[in-house]
Amino acid sequence: MSDTRKFKTLMIVAALVVIGALVLRFAGGNSRKAAEPSATLAESTPADSQSQPSRMPLPKPDELAEAEDAGEAGLPRIPREKVEEFLQLRNRSAASLLAGFHALQDTNLLYEAATRFPNDPQVQWTMLAQPLSPEARREWLNRFKDSSPENSLANYLSAAERFNSGQTDMAIKDLLAAGNKPQFKDYAMAAMLDEQELSRFAGLTPLETMHANGWASDMLAELPSMKQVANGIVEARTQYLQAGDATSADALLQAGLGLSDRLTEGEGGRFVISQLVGMAVENIMLRQMDADTRYDSLGGKTPAERQAELKQQKADFRSLNASVTSAYGTMSEADWQSYSDRMKTYGEVEAMKWLQQRVADPTAPGK
Repeated sequence: MSDTRKFKTLMIVAALVVIGALVLRFAGGNSRKAAEPSATLAESTPADSQSQPSRMPLPKPDELAEAEDAGEAGLPRIPREKVEEFLQLRNRSAASLLAGFHALQDTNLLYEAATRFPNDPQVQWTMLAQPLSPEARREWLNRFKDSSPENSLANYLSAAERFNSGQTDMAIKDLLAAGNKPQFKDYAMAAMLDEQELSRFAGLTPLETMHANGWASDMLAELPSMKQVANGIVEARTQYLQAGDATSADALLQAGLGLSDRLTEGEGGRFVISQLVGMAVENIMLRQMDADTRYDSLGGKTPAERQAELKQQKADFRSLNASVTSAYGTMSEADWQSYSDRMKTYGEVEAMKWLQQRVADPTAPGK
């Protein structure tokens, strides 16, 4: 199979994975009922990081999800001996072990990383994407909070777990703590770069290296928690309104809009799917507001006007995706490498805009 045909196949597979996960995980509502808040939002204080556990739960490799055979999806396979050579050259660092895990889907490598580097935030983020018992997940969440005190993502993930278990007051404390932290950092881009480094070391072509995407499953595992937080906010807000506490209800609404901003702007919005999830979270919040009232938090717009903007943004994303599709078989390998480089530097949306311009006018110089 030629590089162009292989690239087209890989792009289609990747798009189907992302779209399928988005539809399955974000369609429909949440039937879970939140426990009634026992305190007003004004009385809640940010949740402190809990002390480190005396025992770190580490699932055995066979207790983690069975990995799919990468070869069945037509993806380039990296020989195990090349992975081992790479690990030795990198002194079996946390990043190299995670890259090997993502490339081979070998949970033994993840288990080694978790055992040797339990306080590494990228290891923690990867572990939280795995199937864990509630007790083990809580301990990994606590470690993530402790290792990344400025990173709001740890608190949002914790809030999702609290909402799901009916611990609404604790979830709100995590939500408040998240809003007071300056960062929203996942490790999807770092994991992508680490896996691509391994792929280059193993001798894969630039096109094949672009599609070293074992890391993507971790990002897809993270994003449903953001909708869980949004649904938890709506349920808790309803309880506050029923209790006559409009101030706390409004504060929760603003916290939900703040989560949307985290997913659509800055580091949290580097990938299109993150932006789509952020837009979904914002739509959930907008539906709680009077459609025709102008709000300062919406820049003076009404929720109806803002929803129209979000609809247009989704249409723009579809247009950008169509440009990527139309580029199959027409773009050179150098162009695809430029696309990949731009995605790393500017984010996926800006890279897609560049590609759209390139398809429209192949003679135009790059930015």
